[in-house]
Amino acid sequence: YLDIDFISLKKLRNITVIGENKINVEAGLDFGFLIRYMSENDLSGLEELSGIPGTVGGLIFMNGGAYGREIFDCIESVEILDSDGNIKTIEKKDLKIGYRYTEIKEKSWVVLSANFSFKKGFNKELVKEIKTKRETNQPIELPNLGSTFKNPEGYFSARLIIDAGLQGLKIGGAQVSLKHPNFIVNDGTATFNDVLNIVKTVQDTVKEKFNVNLEKEIIVIK
Repeated sequence: YLDIDFISLKKLRNITVIGENKINVEAGLDFGFLIRYMSENDLSGLEELSGIPGTVGGLIFMNGGAYGREIFDCIESVEILDSDGNIKTIEKKDLKIGYRYTEIKEKSWVVLSANFSFKKGFNKELVKEIKTKRETNQPIELPNLGSTFKNPEGYFSARLIIDAGLQGLKIGGAQVSLKHPNFIVNDGTATFNDVLNIVKTVQDTVKEKFNVNLEKEIIVIK
């Protein structure tokens, strides 16, 4: 097991106006509160991400996104704590970012805050549409890992899992969701090892059947 230090960001939850349609958001803020703030202040740009659980810092760390939109689409700069304990502000143009990837994640920096730039015109109808899609297509009624695997280039993870005959697979209390196969759900009894085993089984089976590597979108700490 790894010896890992953790830093609590629970008290970093402030939003500060820094310009016209521009705000600084601290990393510990629940992302749902940011969407609510955008709605109340008629700011637009991240509606497609509404409903994603987690903190603002967590989404920044991995460049979280959904429905063709990523959080870095609206970010100008990020304040980080580096591995030497230095606090730095890095412009977006100076950061390596990609699909569910950031240099921040690669170097294990800690996100402290970010400066966002939005447009006017919060799209309430789009948020309602996204909420309906999530409720219809994702197993939000059960504890789950969220989107478990990245989409390999040229493929959809969910389709690969279905075609491999893995939808509904159960190991202990963990199961490949019957509603969305790229979600691993917990029936309430799953152990840590149940989850690791089902993730590995899915990866190994898809590799064997289609010679495609499913890379985890989740982060496993053990």
